[in-house]
Amino acid sequence: MTDNVIRDYCRAIKKKTSMGDYIGALGIADRLVYAFPHSDKGYYYRGICYYGLERYEDSIANYKMALKIDPLSAKTYFNLGTCYQQLKQFDLALINIGKALILFSRKKDDNAKLKCIDAIQFIEYKRNG
Repeated sequence: MTDNVIRDYCRAIKKKTSMGDYIGALGIADRLVYAFPHSDKGYYYRGICYYGLERYEDSIANYKMALKIDPLSAKTYFNLGTCYQQLKQFDLALINIGKALILFSRKKDDNAKLKCIDAIQFIEYKRNG
């Protein structure tokens, strides 16, 4: 039952973010965190919302909370790395995307691994160029 409710919240958040309504999605994510504070999903989606609003520090804080709950979330590490990239904190960006690459490799998710490799190459380019 709980999993179904969390999935419903996540669907509603995804729908709002797909339309670019990050404020509306953030409201739903806030309710998800309030209702299920021990689920990483609310924090993860708040991170996405804050990123969409270009509030990278808030995004980072929420991704870190999500990782405290689920320290093996490859997609959270990837998104955390992209926040650090936006803040030009390239070393932290590379560390977190590197963690995502390792976790995606363990899951044998080749598409996600390639996305990580592309991101790492882009960050190295930005850092050195």
